[in-house]
Amino acid sequence: MKILIGENNRELLHTLQRGLDHYQMTSDIVFDGVQTLEKYSNNKYDLLLLDDSLARISGNDVSKEIRENNKTISLIIMSNQSEISENILLSNSHVDDFITKPFKLIQLVETINLLTALKGKGKDIHLGDFLIKQNYLELEKDSSAKIILHEYYIISSLEEKSYITHEELLKRCPKIQKGRLELFIKTINIKLHNIGSSYEITFEKGKGFKLAKIHD
Repeated sequence: MKILIGENNRELLHTLQRGLDHYQMTSDIVFDGVQTLEKYSNNKYDLLLLDDSLARISGNDVSKEIRENNKTISLIIMSNQSEISENILLSNSHVDDFITKPFKLIQLVETINLLTALKGKGKDIHLGDFLIKQNYLELEKDSSAKIILHEYYIISSLEEKSYITHEELLKRCPKIQKGRLELFIKTINIKLHNIGSSYEITFEKGKGFKLAKIHD
């Protein structure tokens, strides 16, 4: 695997490069958004790991530009915000996952491995009246909506005919903190509505969550 890392903090940048090398993940490093685009245009990468506050061009803007021409490359944003907000999740049209600073190297490696394994399957999942496109991490019906890794694990764990408890859903969803599950379910439901699906994730006390048809 070859990774391009864009980060303003040079000490952190070199630390990440050395750490990923320990896991047999080769990486190139750049210090701002302009360098990122230049390096990307002249090389082939499997994954981009970008600081959201890159100098000259932000990591978010870089990832948007790259995503326009490459739907399959994996994009992870290192966020300086303590938590990813609902607004960021709903406006995201390009990023496969966010990791908030500070983070442990093993967290990053696990995220990269999960993302690589998932997008390498190359198949679509039919649920209700919509598709989950694994290679692109998108929900699709009348239109499409980008989802991140957390949202994928939630929606792909649900069924129309049976409930799953809160505890069991958390077990099936790597890396999701208990207090964040409801936020991701909310953003998934908004995205399902936006693509024209008649389904949403519902909750019934004493039973749990399931995917339910809410209108024809």
